[in-house]
Amino acid sequence: MKFSIRFADQIVGALLILALGIVIFVIFMLGSNQRWFSRDYYFYTYFPSASGLSQNMAVQYKGFTIGRVKSIRLDENDQVEVRFSIFDTYIDRVKNGSIVEVLVSPIGALGGNQFIFHPGTGLDLIDEGATIPSAGSAEAKQLLAMGLAQRPDRDDSIVNIINNVGTTISDLNILITDVQEALAGTNKTSLGRTMGSVEAAAAELQNIDKLIAQLEPALVNIRSLSEPWQTPTAR
Repeated sequence: MKFSIRFADQIVGALLILALGIVIFVIFMLGSNQRWFSRDYYFYTYFPSASGLSQNMAVQYKGFTIGRVKSIRLDENDQVEVRFSIFDTYIDRVKNGSIVEVLVSPIGALGGNQFIFHPGTGLDLIDEGATIPSAGSAEAKQLLAMGLAQRPDRDDSIVNIINNVGTTISDLNILITDVQEALAGTNKTSLGRTMGSVEAAAAELQNIDKLIAQLEPALVNIRSLSEPWQTPTAR
């Protein structure tokens, strides 16, 4: 009994230390995933519209998330001010000539909007808190003309899908036009000429039926005149 009481405090202390170690480990893992122990650098940009933007959306570069959109507001000049962060592991890419752009998905209701970062070709890093021009702005065009900004390269898969849909719709319109012309019996398409030929043949058949109907009384008279001359059959 004395032995159990002597080591009870040590066992309880060891369990408390183990539990504290587990809690610290869990907090450290959660903090690593939530970037509690990492520094983020903040910048600003401006857009004419907030279309496609949302708070906490990812800032992407070559498919990697390198930051987050932190806030969106309408300033006194009716420009959409966006404050966004860049993770410290990617801050070396925020060089002079960097620009950002928003790609709005044509099926925005299902998501797919992107906030894209394009690193500049300058040698110096942009100071934290500075404004990074948005693609299409006068500043971005000037950077492109100076060779400091890279022209945005984007995946055109969505554009290709839209173009294919447009081509399909155009083909369907042509098909509908051909069918309408065919039903009208015009000679503009081969199907129309075929339908016209069928209608002409049907009209000829109708004319033949009319001719037969007109000849029927004459045929009846011929049969009535020929009956007395028929040879009676032997019984």
